[in-house]
Amino acid sequence: SGIVPERRDAILHDRKPTTFATQWGKSSGTTQGPTLQTPRKSGFSVFKLFFIIASIVFLVGLGLFIFSRVTHQSSISQRNVSLSIDTKNSVDGGEQFPVTVTITNKNKVALELVTLKLDYSAPESIAPQFIEKKIDTLMAGETRVVDFSINLYGTANSKRNLVATLEYTPAESNITLTNEMSYELLLRNSPVRMSVSLPEKTFLGGQVSFDVVINSDVVTTVPDAVLQMQYPVGFRFARSNPTPDRSTNTWKLGNLTPGFTKTITITGTLTGILQDQKLFTARIGTSAATDPLTIENIYSSTTAQTALYEPFLSVGIIPNATLLNSDYIITPGTDTDV
Repeated sequence: SGIVPERRDAILHDRKPTTFATQWGKSSGTTQGPTLQTPRKSGFSVFKLFFIIASIVFLVGLGLFIFSRVTHQSSISQRNVSLSIDTKNSVDGGEQFPVTVTITNKNKVALELVTLKLDYSAPESIAPQFIEKKIDTLMAGETRVVDFSINLYGTANSKRNLVATLEYTPAESNITLTNEMSYELLLRNSPVRMSVSLPEKTFLGGQVSFDVVINSDVVTTVPDAVLQMQYPVGFRFARSNPTPDRSTNTWKLGNLTPGFTKTITITGTLTGILQDQKLFTARIGTSAATDPLTIENIYSSTTAQTALYEPFLSVGIIPNATLLNSDYIITPGTDTDV
């Protein structure tokens, strides 16, 4: 047939092995089929992914919270809360009169836990005098009028300050803010009149006696009144009528009724420097709750003074002295024994 069998076998044996390459592995160099490469482990785990997402959510939430707080705070201003006081320009001591305080909230948020205090204490009072009222909530844009009724005591023709203090907390906030407004008025007179009748001059080292006279012009009874004297340096208390209820300077007067009158006479001696002015001060007021002989609120006070001078003639006794004459002429500025 013209085909030589031996030659066909030779051709088949001369063929080289076929090389296969796969997408899973490198060329094997043989015909034994594709080899699968094991996948490498990824460095990005599910836990890390969760942590990153949670962190992003936290940061976004924190930013929104800070933004909302800043926006909220910026919408609140103490300057948008106004106070005004309306009352008389002058009053008589002991007179009861009205005081009106107007509050306006111009903020866009409500004010909560609102408290208004009106202080009318005298500067020399030991205990403060005030009235406090709770308003609770003041809505945005709201105006509230609060009425008080008070009476003042003190020294005649003295100036007094009324101080209104508003304390509040803005809604959705834990900050407590305070606004204050003051009003000055004149106290024309005192419901309790006092006088201290000191002599204009007092002998140096000599005895001095004076009266403290108390007259009450109160409209209503003032309970538990106390009188206290403040003596100058060099005064030595000897006696008084009536006697003091404490030490040498405190008297319990009891209730001051309309038309009440009382006189206290005090006697003592004064020492010091020639021509020195000695100041005596008398105060009257209500007794303290903790101590009935201590003045808590002063109703009235007055002062008086006396000057020290040397007497034109001083006399002393010399024991066992020998009398030479019965009549003597004393030259100014000299000492003479008689």
